[in-house]
Amino acid sequence: MISVLKFVTVTLITASIAACGGGGGSPGLTAGGIPVTPPTVRPLFTSAAAQITLSPGQSGAQIFTVGGGTAPYIATSSNAAVVSAALLAEGLKLTGLTVGSANILILDSAGATANISVTVPPLNSLALFTSAAAQITLAPGPSGAQTFAVGGGTAPYIATSSNAAVVSAALSADGLKLTGLSVGSANILILDNTGARANILVTVPTANNLAFFTTAPGAISIPVGEKPTYSLGGGSPPYSVASSNSAVVTASVSGNSLTVNAVAGGNANLVIRDSVGGIINIAAAVPAPASVALFTTAPAAITVAIGAAPNFVVGGGGGIYTATTSNASVAVVSLSGSNLTIAGLAAGSASVVVRDNLGATVTVPVTVPSAGTLAFFTTAPSSITVGRGAEPEYGIGGGTGPYSASTSNASIASATVSGSKLFIRGVGTGTANIVVRDSTGTLLTINVLVGATPLAVTPNGATGIISDTLIATITGGTAPFRASVGNVLVASASMAGNTLTVRLQQVGQTVVTVLDANDQSIAYSLTVNAATPGIRLSPNAVILSERGTENVSLTVFGASAGAIDVFSSDLSKLIATVDNVTRVVTLTTPGNRCVDADTPVTITVVDASRATGVATVTIRDNGLTCP
Repeated sequence: MISVLKFVTVTLITASIAACGGGGGSPGLTAGGIPVTPPTVRPLFTSAAAQITLSPGQSGAQIFTVGGGTAPYIATSSNAAVVSAALLAEGLKLTGLTVGSANILILDSAGATANISVTVPPLNSLALFTSAAAQITLAPGPSGAQTFAVGGGTAPYIATSSNAAVVSAALSADGLKLTGLSVGSANILILDNTGARANILVTVPTANNLAFFTTAPGAISIPVGEKPTYSLGGGSPPYSVASSNSAVVTASVSGNSLTVNAVAGGNANLVIRDSVGGIINIAAAVPAPASVALFTTAPAAITVAIGAAPNFVVGGGGGIYTATTSNASVAVVSLSGSNLTIAGLAAGSASVVVRDNLGATVTVPVTVPSAGTLAFFTTAPSSITVGRGAEPEYGIGGGTGPYSASTSNASIASATVSGSKLFIRGVGTGTANIVVRDSTGTLLTINVLVGATPLAVTPNGATGIISDTLIATITGGTAPFRASVGNVLVASASMAGNTLTVRLQQVGQTVVTVLDANDQSIAYSLTVNAATPGIRLSPNAVILSERGTENVSLTVFGASAGAIDVFSSDLSKLIATVDNVTRVVTLTTPGNRCVDADTPVTITVVDASRATGVATVTIRDNGLTCP
């Protein structure tokens, strides 16, 4: 059984203060009459170059700064088996797992993107490299110093500055540290033991020519207890900072460093000033702790055969997840939304750490035994909850095949084995023990709790626009139901009976976790986009299970006066009708929604002016055998 935290009601406290100086949207004046130009919000950026090379393994991992734009951020890898991407409090950590290439996409909550092309070459063919871009700018002084990775080629390395009075270069175990000493420019030459070289052109501008800035974005989201540090520069030092709500966020300045401390859930405005009245405002949000703890359906410790790749589910917590492995030569991990895959590569042990965007972690010890010495195992946890009529699949391995399974109470739960697959079906409400055997008589026991019916939500996920209200229907499970939103800044959710109401508040992504009285859980995935002009349907992207037949409602916005026509691209799966008074489109299922593969159905509305709006409904293949 999955243990979860019970709901805790948290009140978000908001506060704001007015910026002194200009007032309104116009530049202001200091007491001395000096004009103050409000700083512009920096666009989304990362300190990583557009193209970088990583040495494979944890020792080659690098951490880069992500800032600007509108927090919070999401980072994904186009090939998680080659490069893993994890957003930590200290920045974006990229780890090369195996030889290959991948694109890292960084997305802020306003939809802005940044890309990093990463190559992981074989160790014996890795050319000399540095993580610094070919041309960089350093703020003068120790506070503006930056450290970059140096690798590849043949160690040891040497780094020299063409103008040591402008930029100093120092190599250490931490990497190459470059410090701007005075205004000017210098070329940094890096040499390896064979004479291979890399160059960095460094410019140190005049401090007074730099506009007042901070590396912190205009809006930040920080988990309770985190204390991120950002840089300040430009303008006219010294700098100061004030918080509009110190019960939520406190902040301090030391030289050119700004430290923000998240105290409790809520919102606050940080006002940073330089000595001549320059002002930077930062909207700080501290999400309330998740009411459902971060969890995974993976056992507390797992054994994975070489070549096997069992799948598990991640849920609860903040709703945005990352997963890393401590030993990529033994086991690699990939995470797609809430689906976690752990693949065994070679004999040994590793720890898989699942982390949410609030900083919570779950660690799963992984053992990959040598081929031929694998102990009898199953990927099923020792205790599971199954809905009546549901039939989850688990893996069996090790020991000596063939395998078999039996149940202590066939009226409650049944078990069947097909090769290395174990299927446990919920038959009636109650508890039963499933015993799995190998041919030598070795036993594994699984405790099964069967609820009334499988917990389900229709639709399974949706995409909508800020300020939209989405409705989903809960079926199966055991009432009462409750819901938890991973990121309360993106959306809020409430339950009334078996109806889930979700209100979209901010651009971003999150997961709503619905639980029943037996702690069965199911995820409802959300994507929130900015509004666009013209006719549209809300939600405009919907995911449905092939197992259900419940009706689904879409709302028409922005249509001209008059009648609306609606069309379905596949009448065998979904029939669409529209109420021209309420402007609600209802989707009904004629018969069943069984599909052989994920199937998109396009719903199109046409208003009296012949403008069109479209929604895509994806019917997901859940493994049913279609008649």
